[in-house]
Amino acid sequence: DGVPNYRDQCLDTPPGNIVDTNGCSLALVKLKNVHFDFDSANLTAEARSILDSSLTAIRSSSSQNLAVEGHTDSIGPDSYNLDLSQRRAEAVVDYLVGRGIDRSRLSARGFGESTPISANDSKAG
Repeated sequence: DGVPNYRDQCLDTPPGNIVDTNGCSLALVKLKNVHFDFDSANLTAEARSILDSSLTAIRSSSSQNLAVEGHTDSIGPDSYNLDLSQRRAEAVVDYLVGRGIDRSRLSARGFGESTPISANDSKAG
């Protein structure tokens, strides 16, 4: 998993799992339609509702860490979009922490426009 054994707190992690800095598996939960105001890290009302509806599942898997990934469209410079996507991921983490999820279970990573979750060839995607 890329984490040296002397630091690895989860030595039995199956090969190929995405891990945190301690070598422990991160839960992969895809939440669709967690959107933000344009050119902003402000969660929309719909996004807050989606996150609220995921809280039971997140709480019930308290032994799992979660990776929050941020993405953007391709409008604007790459460096700006990378920063914006990181702020968006952190906004989701902050929202979940505000709803009682332990921050130590969460990690935030922005991917900018380099790893799109949908096509960037139209206004809809």
